[in-house]
Amino acid sequence: MNVMNAVTIRFNKWRKIIVKILDRNDNYASIDDIYLQCCDYSKLFFENGEAFVVVSVEEHPKSTRLHIVLAGGSLVGLDKLDPIVSDFGRKIGASKMTFIGRKGFARVMAKRGWKSPFIYMERDMHYGQ
Repeated sequence: MNVMNAVTIRFNKWRKIIVKILDRNDNYASIDDIYLQCCDYSKLFFENGEAFVVVSVEEHPKSTRLHIVLAGGSLVGLDKLDPIVSDFGRKIGASKMTFIGRKGFARVMAKRGWKSPFIYMERDMHYGQ
């Protein structure tokens, strides 16, 4: 089996969950957009049967960061993926891993070493019209 077939099979296992996540987030991308980005390696897909993580490598003038774009599955599965994704990040010189999540994640993720130094806010562009 070639690499692309393996990516397709593993990605398709999580298709329904990815669609739900995208629906919850105003469909900023389609499932096909995410899949094609994983195929062309502009996003990286990690999966272990229990959970998945899609990351982008964000290169800035003074640092490189791994940004988690999507994640799903069990917390146990995500905990098992963490050292794999973290090791990859260290190997490419990333200094931090980031993600944007719901407020409810703050307590759960604090136990896993995550901090919330900022709060993400948004507003519709048509506000006040």
